[in-house]
Amino acid sequence: MNQDKDRLTKAELETLCRLYLDCKLTAAEEVELEYVLSLTAETSPLIDETRRMMSASRILATRQMGFAPRVRSRRRVWFGAAASVAVIIGMAVLLTARNESTTESQDVYIAYVSGRQVSEAEARRIAQAELETMHRLLLSAEKQKAEAKAQMDIVEQIENEHNEKNN
Repeated sequence: MNQDKDRLTKAELETLCRLYLDCKLTAAEEVELEYVLSLTAETSPLIDETRRMMSASRILATRQMGFAPRVRSRRRVWFGAAASVAVIIGMAVLLTARNESTTESQDVYIAYVSGRQVSEAEARRIAQAELETMHRLLLSAEKQKAEAKAQMDIVEQIENEHNEKNN
């Protein structure tokens, strides 16, 4: 270890990464290396490959134990999404009905949010904000899906390489 600082040099990190990839580290040393790599900004092809292998190992270990990777509660996200959709649909019905009614009509529409009556302008603002939130949620879900697919592709590639080496 570099005595000038309490940090490993890039060369020291790469040496530990080679030992990791050659299965020469103990389980405790592997955990320590993973921790150190999570804290350091150092990069190199060897360090980056070691990080990918560690990530893939975690995914494979959870698969073998019968656990799915932990993901944010989908139920909570979908309840929020469902509430937003309900508000948007309600507002669409309200606004459509209002636009179709003539000036002679006696129809009156009243909107409530959390038990409080709101003006048309406020209801429109709330609906627009909910629509924007839904859009961000969908973009985030697409991004997470792409990241998960990339991780799974890495795992499959590693499995294939491992199977080829063993055959």
